[in-house]
Amino acid sequence: MKKLWGGRFQKTPEKWVDEFGASIHFDKTLVKEDIAGSLAHASMLEKCGILTEAEAVKIKEGL
Repeated sequence: MKKLWGGRFQKTPEKWVDEFGASIHFDKTLVKEDIAGSLAHASMLEKCGILTEAEAVKIKEGL
């Protein structure tokens, strides 16, 4: 498969870059937990006054 960044860089990316991207199958198994954590984080930021209610709602709707 052709890499998205194939024409942007002059050197081949290091091996760890491919290995990092290869974890997507594992990431898919954690998507629900990741979203739940992000929802909780947005709520906390709102309660602390860092986000407005409208900002928190936008973030939560996006998730």
